[in-house]
Amino acid sequence: MFVFGGIDPERSAEPGLLRFDTASGKVDIVAVSGERPNAIAKPALVYDAKRDALFLFGGWARGAKVPDGKLWTLALGTETPAWRLVSESGPPARNGCVMVLDSKRDRLLVHGGDGGPHPEMGFTPLDDLWSYDLAAERWTQLTPTGDVPSPRWNHSGAIDDACNKLYIFGGAGYTSSAMVVENDVYELDLAATAWRKLPHTSPAPTPVQGATLTHDPVHKVLVLVGGVSLAEKGPPGTKSVWVFDLDQNRWTETPDVIRIPRREHTAIYDARSKQHLIYGGEHVAWRGDFYARGNPLRNALLIALEATDRN
Repeated sequence: MFVFGGIDPERSAEPGLLRFDTASGKVDIVAVSGERPNAIAKPALVYDAKRDALFLFGGWARGAKVPDGKLWTLALGTETPAWRLVSESGPPARNGCVMVLDSKRDRLLVHGGDGGPHPEMGFTPLDDLWSYDLAAERWTQLTPTGDVPSPRWNHSGAIDDACNKLYIFGGAGYTSSAMVVENDVYELDLAATAWRKLPHTSPAPTPVQGATLTHDPVHKVLVLVGGVSLAEKGPPGTKSVWVFDLDQNRWTETPDVIRIPRREHTAIYDARSKQHLIYGGEHVAWRGDFYARGNPLRNALLIALEATDRN
């Protein structure tokens, strides 16, 4: 697992690129050479196993007035990896977007995010969808059909490569002067480029931003962890883990799994151990307020699912 950026009020400088060894539980800093990305707040980072490389897009640099729109790559197979800027023109600059690797089509997919300051709402939620061809190194804006999600940022997403599906959940957006909050799961058919809002039964998780969503191919579920609640009532964060059954479109809550409610963390599904790894983030301080910062968290959680009766 790799983690880049983030803001720690207790440190004068960010640690750069972190590597978490899922086997040993150790965290170390990856030594890199040359210029590096400086958009440390809310960038999107994915790992490409085919190239043994990282791709990083967007984010917000400390002290900047607008977000970043650059795409960088880092080849990990060298003795001292060096970041390489591969694109400065493509999607409009943003932070807090969803980016996934569509390995079957050898491309990156970018959805939504925050396009920068807005005079009334403070942020500009986006609803666009972009594809980056990794072989041709070329961006293309896609025009999806179906139940297109409303503009949003700081949402969470996960890809199911085997079934050709991308899933997103939550995030913050608005129309006119009203905040838009949703707790629906949206599914993008990667072959047809068509969105579908999935029906679901109650209970369901509260609308959140700053959560993580991971796909579990063994149990055919999505795992939702953390986030800042956007509901008008209730606690600011959750200690529960929510699991969405993709066959039955049903949420299941496991309460009190997480000791400290967290947000802005990183998560992956570890195919080796068949567990969901959660790392870092910060304590949830205030309901609905992205700018109310909590104490930074430097620990990791491993979440393993057990087989249940699906009838």
